Amino acid sequence: MDHSNPSHQNPSQQSQSPDATQHARFSVGIDLGTTHCVLSYIDTTDENARVQVMPISQLTAPGTVEAREQLGSFLYQPHEHEMNPASRVLPWSSEPTALVGAIARNLGAKTPIRLIASAKSCFAMVA
Repeated sequence: MDHSNPSHQNPSQQSQSPDATQHARFSVGIDLGTTHCVLSYIDTTDENARVQVMPISQLTAPGTVEAREQLGSFLYQPHEHEMNPASRVLPWSSEPTALVGAIARNLGAKTPIRLIASAKSCFAMVA
């Protein structure tokens, strides 16, 4: 291997100027819980920063998107005629194939056969 050419060096062997070193501004925490998921973050550039919970946008009712501090760990597969497709639209997807979070929990209470909940608990029972 030619060590005289920096492109052939292991990245840990390459020298970096102080300006080339980058530090992440935010540190993010993700809790993928059995019943809820939560995102948190802290600004690493602020000495007085405190951990903040990041709101998660989700459908809370047909046609209603709200930001909540927790995303319910529920997945609901609606019947094709159960909901008007326009009432499932999300800011990032016009045709979601499954619903998650608050709306999934609420609809699943009425039609539990279409709900997936506590999947991690099921995996633990198999092990």
